[in-house]
Amino acid sequence: YLEELARSENSAFRDYAARSPKASPELLSSLASGEYIHALADNPATPVEVLRKFSESQNMSHRVIIARHPKLPIDIIQAFSKTVSNDFDRKGFLKSLARNPATPVEILAVIMEEGSEFTQLDVARNPNAPASILTPGLQRVKAASSPTTSPETLRELARCREPYKYQHLEVETRVSVARNPNVPVDVLVALFSDPEDPVREAAAVHPDLPSASLLRAGQRFVVDNPNTPRIFLVSTALSTDRFIRSAVGGHPNTPTHVLARLAVDYDEGVAAAALLNPGCPPALFLEALRLGKPQCGPANVAQFTQVSFDGLDRWQSRATSSQDAHQGRKEPARYAERVIPKLIDSHEVGFRAFAAASHHATTRQLTSLSTDEDYFIRAHVARNAKTPAAVLTKLAYDTDIDVREGVALNPETPQDILSQLYREGPASIQKCVAENPTTPEGLLSKELMRGREARDPQTPLARLEELSDYHVRFSVEPLASWVREGVARNPSTPIELLSKLALDSDILVQMAVARNPNMPTDTFLSFHKWPWQVEWLARAMVQNPNASAKFLKQRSEDTPVGIRYEVMRHPNTPFETLMVRIIVDHSDTVRATAFLNPGCPEQLLESALQGHWPESMDDLRALLEPKKSFWSKLFGRK
Repeated sequence: YLEELARSENSAFRDYAARSPKASPELLSSLASGEYIHALADNPATPVEVLRKFSESQNMSHRVIIARHPKLPIDIIQAFSKTVSNDFDRKGFLKSLARNPATPVEILAVIMEEGSEFTQLDVARNPNAPASILTPGLQRVKAASSPTTSPETLRELARCREPYKYQHLEVETRVSVARNPNVPVDVLVALFSDPEDPVREAAAVHPDLPSASLLRAGQRFVVDNPNTPRIFLVSTALSTDRFIRSAVGGHPNTPTHVLARLAVDYDEGVAAAALLNPGCPPALFLEALRLGKPQCGPANVAQFTQVSFDGLDRWQSRATSSQDAHQGRKEPARYAERVIPKLIDSHEVGFRAFAAASHHATTRQLTSLSTDEDYFIRAHVARNAKTPAAVLTKLAYDTDIDVREGVALNPETPQDILSQLYREGPASIQKCVAENPTTPEGLLSKELMRGREARDPQTPLARLEELSDYHVRFSVEPLASWVREGVARNPSTPIELLSKLALDSDILVQMAVARNPNMPTDTFLSFHKWPWQVEWLARAMVQNPNASAKFLKQRSEDTPVGIRYEVMRHPNTPFETLMVRIIVDHSDTVRATAFLNPGCPEQLLESALQGHWPESMDDLRALLEPKKSFWSKLFGRK
């Protein structure tokens, strides 16, 4: 049925056909479009002609993705290894080629010299990489990853301890041991109790992990294990997490009656996973293939299968209410579950950054984003409170200072890492450590404690007034302006004190005043007649949570990209302004941010994630449901 799947209106069905190693070359050639680039890049049956087509694409991200295919001809690999169009694409090619088992040794050696530490880890796990081009730490990672490594050697590698500076290699070595098919069971059980999250996650999905240990893992990892007991799959089939339901639907041990339930799930991906499971009733699969997807309800199950089970009406009621809640953005958590994986796979930095900052992102997704080549993405991961401690520990040694500052601000950062950052970091990182609420007071200097006190909403007004005068009384202190900035940021600071600080000589203090929700826009403009002549001051005004819709609309026409970007982020930005900037703005970052605004309709974001960005009013008409009041307002005048 692969040809029928490829012609289906269900995108998950078409993606399955593009990933199938049994698909004919003709079928895969018919699916050679950007929509299925990831599936074709992972399919070992993808014809060389299709690979050559993508290698000549004008879209550089298509070339980067296809560079990891093991059947890629050597002349294309060599051409990709010399691509230097820009730094971002160069890093993308190096990472993909580092993972490609067809990459020659001489190119892997070049990647070892130019690539980041994360790309070097991919080289270490490449079967073509000789030990001679690897550092001793990476040689241990390679040995731990090799399927020919003996169980005794794996046992020794699991106890490996690197110097503190190279602790990430120690963790990666244990992760590789936990993934190795030859790892002894007792070592696997010990790694399942490892203090590092990535090690435990790798051990949880190993097929040799005993059931007694397996059931202690979280739901997300238990359902990824091929030996998960049927009773556990039944109990997790109605999880609110769509990824868990999808994993249950695709699991080989899932019972038929559970697959029948999931086959009519309101989420297209979950339903497709269950319908494509070999254990799914054939009649239900054929009906879904004919219709694209059966309508949610027990009648479909009863009509096309012989399955009967208790509580179907209750389950249908739950599924229907979930489907109703899914419409619009009434249930943002569930909407985020569906859209975040698409944001992560996007080539647009703004989309990936949104996913990295989201509190709906899973631990696994944040771990994946923490290795992104773009520092902007890693900085957002570093600030996310859901980021695992093991990932924060790695990011604490990142080469970019913005990433390390994010780690210093994160309340989930381990205390020993905060101490390390404080001792070894520059003044900017020490300030971030001081702002972290989990940092013990005994670690900080008196100057930093003043700044922390200035930011505390519980600080008395008299003390705030005293701290706001530090530019006069303590002008010799290098952190004096940072203390005043803290007073300006404090939500408890009254407007009288903010008005005084609005005339401060330091622009960072002025920016903090402009962002403070207690400072009205008109009042700030009385002190600074033309703040948009200074881009950073104008951006700070736009970032004020109480900025009016009228003010935001005016600033959406400003020349600096940074100001328009902040306008698109603001929840008070008018709907018409979002639509206009999506069409006319020349900056893709500004347009992408407009798609992510909570006031933007979901269908526009879904279209953008598929690569279809509206370029005219006619495109908007085709994507949005016509609403008389909206169209008359937006299109009724010249």
